[in-house]
Amino acid sequence: MGVTDRTVRRLRMDDAQFNTAVVTALATPKPKRAAPLCSTPRCDKPQSARGLCITHYGADWRKRQKGVGPEERARRADEALRVAEHVKRAILEALRSGNSLDKAYRQTGVNRGRVCRLRAQDPQFDKAVAQALSTKKAKPLEREQPSTADSGTSPLRPAATTSHQPPGRCEVDDCPNTKIKAKGLCPRHYYQQYRTGRTTPGPQTYGRTACTVPGCGRPHRAKGYCTRCYEQHVRKRRHARNGN
Repeated sequence: MGVTDRTVRRLRMDDAQFNTAVVTALATPKPKRAAPLCSTPRCDKPQSARGLCITHYGADWRKRQKGVGPEERARRADEALRVAEHVKRAILEALRSGNSLDKAYRQTGVNRGRVCRLRAQDPQFDKAVAQALSTKKAKPLEREQPSTADSGTSPLRPAATTSHQPPGRCEVDDCPNTKIKAKGLCPRHYYQQYRTGRTTPGPQTYGRTACTVPGCGRPHRAKGYCTRCYEQHVRKRRHARNGN
């Protein structure tokens, strides 16, 4: 109607009768739409399909099935087999073209449930699908790695040394990690070699080892002070900032 909520609220505040009519209209339940009835004479049940209720639709379906002879049944069975063979060929062609199973579903217009039923009914089709998927997931052969002299490996990042660790584990001795990141190393030793150029821990070095206050030889803690001198320094700065 082109009326805003603000205008309606204002009208409800100004006119008590209008407000009462709005409340009554909101409280009145909406009438339910009557469902169409069955087209069979003297049947008051709602329609289910083809203008018939569930009871009369089932009776009509059974009547139509009785009229189907053996020749018609055989023709329908042959048609179903022909369609199934066409679907199988389309799925296998899509898989052999390098597509995934989901993409093959979309290309052929066949849902996943029907393909699962066909695979359960036909073991040869199931085997062909599994073979196509395994061929698609097969990894290519690894190229031969160049030698260290030819590749110009940086001295900061030496190649990993060969160890006596079992296959599938980190090449660093006494490392039980079986998750390999690269170059035969686990993530921890790989990043350690990337940063420092070695896989063994080195000595820790710090800029200051002792307190810088004259006459204080305590170990360094922070900002050139030991623990005691650092606390004194913090208190002096706090007092100076507060003006005390």
